[in-house]
Amino acid sequence: MNYCVLVEINRFTIRFSYYTDGIGRFEPFDKDEPSKSLAVWFNGSSVIIGDDAKREAKRKTPNAFYDLLGWMQKQGHFDYANEKHEYNKLILYTIRAGLRNFYARILLNSEGSLDENMLHVPLLISMGSDIEENESAVIISQLYDNGFGNIKKINFDSFIIETFEKEGGTYLILSGFGENVLAKIYSSKHEDKFILRNAGKDPRVDKLAKLIWERTQAESNFLEFDNEIDELRRAAKNFIYSGESEADDNIVLSDGIEYPYYLTKDDMRLFNQGDSALFLNELVSRVNQYVPRQQCRVILKGVLATNKYLIEKLRPEFHDIKIMGKDDIRGVLDKIVEWCKANNFKFAKYSKPIDTSNYGHGPQNGQHEGHTTLIGPSKRDECDFNILKKEVEAHKNGCEYDKAMAVTQEFVLRMNSKGLTCFNDEIEKIETELKKLINKKNSLSPTDERKFKHLERIVAVYVNKGDFSSAIKEIDTLGRDLAKREVSALDNKLSQIKADVIAKMKTKPESKTANVSSRSGNLDKKASANLKTAKPCSVKKDDQGMLLMKEGKYKEARDKFRTEGRKDEADDCTKIIRWLRLFATYKTEVSSIAQTNNKAKAKSRIKEIREYVSLYKKYGIDAAELTLTIKELDKIK
Repeated sequence: MNYCVLVEINRFTIRFSYYTDGIGRFEPFDKDEPSKSLAVWFNGSSVIIGDDAKREAKRKTPNAFYDLLGWMQKQGHFDYANEKHEYNKLILYTIRAGLRNFYARILLNSEGSLDENMLHVPLLISMGSDIEENESAVIISQLYDNGFGNIKKINFDSFIIETFEKEGGTYLILSGFGENVLAKIYSSKHEDKFILRNAGKDPRVDKLAKLIWERTQAESNFLEFDNEIDELRRAAKNFIYSGESEADDNIVLSDGIEYPYYLTKDDMRLFNQGDSALFLNELVSRVNQYVPRQQCRVILKGVLATNKYLIEKLRPEFHDIKIMGKDDIRGVLDKIVEWCKANNFKFAKYSKPIDTSNYGHGPQNGQHEGHTTLIGPSKRDECDFNILKKEVEAHKNGCEYDKAMAVTQEFVLRMNSKGLTCFNDEIEKIETELKKLINKKNSLSPTDERKFKHLERIVAVYVNKGDFSSAIKEIDTLGRDLAKREVSALDNKLSQIKADVIAKMKTKPESKTANVSSRSGNLDKKASANLKTAKPCSVKKDDQGMLLMKEGKYKEARDKFRTEGRKDEADDCTKIIRWLRLFATYKTEVSSIAQTNNKAKAKSRIKEIREYVSLYKKYGIDAAELTLTIKELDKIK
């Protein structure tokens, strides 16, 4: 079967696509997210690419990186699979992770693993306009140096021109990154490349974003313009591209509140358009050096294809403007497929044919026709052993020592069935280490036993006082200490004690006033009078805010806390309001995470949800839905 992988790299995004004979065209690895953030997170032996990695990088999680080309210029190392690697290998390892996913998730290992195909996997690399030549050269060189032998760096623009080419002609291809535009002029004998500063910026967006901010008066709610700019710009673009004459709408800002705003078409008027005049003058001047501008065909690709402001500015100067849509991109990709077929999917002189229809069915271990001589492990066996070591490390990082032992013993059985003993020494070392870790995990030292007995006593004291939060805090503290030392012998007991405390917390009386009131008939008249006077005060104002939270009225509770100057509780309300929007998307992701068996993503989601379970319990909010989602994600193993 012929197949090919296309990797399109821009400064802040990466896109993986693949071709197979069965599909007959290039398709993205992930149809739901064709272009991913060029961010990577090395989590143990797992490599996570995209928005999850970007979020972890912004949280400053160790071994999570965004702006990879920036990091590659720095001196230093990251940790991956218990080894240290230089920062300048970040994109190399990102590409390798994507390709491993291709063989495992898309080809279902029908063609073997990446390690077995690295020398001849047909790999096309397209560098975005925002990648410098020296950066591109380093990436390509690293791929060659690390075993990839069938690589071709392609010029996407040449395939675009071939797709739309008339007889001869001059082409101006515009692509964007940030607020700048990269312009490339292609004529029959010359090629010119230059940057137009701020040409990709639509000044109307920032003007409307500022107006929306002012008209919402959100500043009075302690919000800051810079923190809300992304959502404000999104609302501004929606109005510009809607074509409507006015907008009477709401915007949800980071505090979870909907703010009304009103815009009209007149608000888009700009009184100073000097920047656009400057870049247009430069562009026209450059084109006129090769051909009269009206004879030049302009092609807008990528994000510029949706930049209506730029298009409106170009139309008076250039008559022939092509805006690349999805169908046009498909046509260009089809041209690339034709080129691959013409080259038999061999891009380098050392690549070998990709016909692997008989893969896995040929004789192994020297058992050719008429011979039964064993000549040691095959390359496949050696690759399987390397994969085993990585699997064992991954399970060790997750403290899953039993699973690590199981996959090790399964490998031993496979090798024994082939009569191979060459891996026995290393296997013995692996099993010895795993047995020690398993014993350590299941054993309990006298010190830990004393700590647990002390915990039982102190929890009982707190529960009798009605101080359930302190009881739970003590349980969690010991749990974290044991987890840090990879001791799991008390996990079930700690979980049971915590469940008992939570059950008692839910059945506790609403307030002490109710108990006092039930005995009020036994008090003398003076005490009864005092009690009646104190009764309204027994339900404190802050209890009203807590009651609103239990009812799910978080915005009202936040307002109540703010009026009382309780900043911490108000901030927690804001966290929960934001979380509810995020959690809604997480619930919809569960099925797709399960289908792709994305263990790393499931683990990341579980960790984040558990943080909010603790926050819910702090305020007595029912966390059953969160707990159920954790259980569903925990099944992905």
